[in-house]
Amino acid sequence: MLQRRLIVSYSKTIDLYEKYYRNNNNGIDDTPEGFSINYTLNAIEKLYQLDLLCRKIFEYEKIILDKIIGQNEIHRAYVDFHREKALDINSSPEYRTIEQFQKDLHLDFEIKLYCETFYYIAFRIRNIVRHSYGLGKGFGCPGVRNVRNLLIEHPEKPRYKIHNNSFESGGKNGPRFYPIRNKKDPTYQDPGLFINAEEFKLNLKNTLNSFHKSL
Repeated sequence: MLQRRLIVSYSKTIDLYEKYYRNNNNGIDDTPEGFSINYTLNAIEKLYQLDLLCRKIFEYEKIILDKIIGQNEIHRAYVDFHREKALDINSSPEYRTIEQFQKDLHLDFEIKLYCETFYYIAFRIRNIVRHSYGLGKGFGCPGVRNVRNLLIEHPEKPRYKIHNNSFESGGKNGPRFYPIRNKKDPTYQDPGLFINAEEFKLNLKNTLNSFHKSL
């Protein structure tokens, strides 16, 4: 049976980044070399955006998951009824009206838009962190990097070329880009937005905690 994941929250990561800002913001003439007030504030703002996006995506995914579970229950009841009455089951019942189908398409459109936005913003934070005083290039987020670079930004390049423009929502690990592949397509698979968002959060927290412990 499908299971729901807990929502990915960036609140504690934001607290650590704001602490980083307070520790280094000693006035224009007394900040550490390499520390940028503007870039730091930009990264904090974008973390708030990631937190909001994760909540919206989780909310929409819950709607889709509830529909999948509901449809499975309807289908089981349909099958049980026909078996009980010894009726022939030639096809599955029609669950959605045209209006509902259009609503579901729009929901998928919004989820995909929020997901692409999440990866672009997260990748921007990655670049800020890797060029920030005391944090440096040790910060990595393979999930965010790979989805953004291989699946969203450059899927048409010869070394990455992916033929099927597919998108999946409603899974327990969150939305996935290009889950359907041809045999010739690269083997890298998107594990799901919630997995990548959690990895990004934990790695950033570790980077910020390492900085604070070094003081």
